[in-house]
This record gives sequence, structure tokens and C-alpha cells, in this order.
Amino acid sequence: MDDAVAKLNSLDFLRAVYLNNELPLSVRMRAARDCLPFEVPKLAVLATLRPTEGLGERLEAAIRRSLQSGPRLIEGEAVEVAQGPPGQVPPNHNIRRHRAG
Repeated sequence: MDDAVAKLNSLDFLRAVYLNNELPLSVRMRAARDCLPFEVPKLAVLATLRPTEGLGERLEAAIRRSLQSGPRLIEGEAVEVAQGPPGQVPPNHNIRRHRAG
């Protein structure tokens, strides 16, 4: 085994594999996929609370605000939908069908 390769940690070794153009693409893609979680951070949702108020207080305040504003109405018109026999889905003419060729 080469001394330079022996000194690499596993992540650096995988990077060397996916950067090596002499290896088959499938091998390089697998190495790149395995490195991905360690090279690019995952997106996450974080909730930050003020130190003086807990989750319960914030929830109660949100409920009070929603009750004060009253119900929200959606303005619009009713649309009549034709119904076929039970279990039959009506065709959707808004969907474009792509044909090969």
C-alpha cells in the first residue's frame, strides 16, 4: 500500500477515489455519494426560543392572536364538478401527455 494512501482518513480516501478520472464512473459516483453527507450540511429547521419564555407561553400567545383576528374567509365561487360512476376517475385535460418519438 502506498504511504500517501495509508495516511489518509476514510473521507480523504473517498475524495481521492471520486476525483480520480482513471477509475470507472460507477466507482467514482459511489464514493461521491458516500462523501456527500460529510461535505454538504443537511438543511434543518431550528426553533429558537427566548430564554424568558417557554414553548407553552409561546403557544398560548399564538392561540390568543389567532382568536383575536377572527376566522379568515376564502373568497371565490363554487365550481360544479361532473361525477362519473364510482371508482372511475375523470380525465384531466390539463395534463400534457408526452410521446416518445
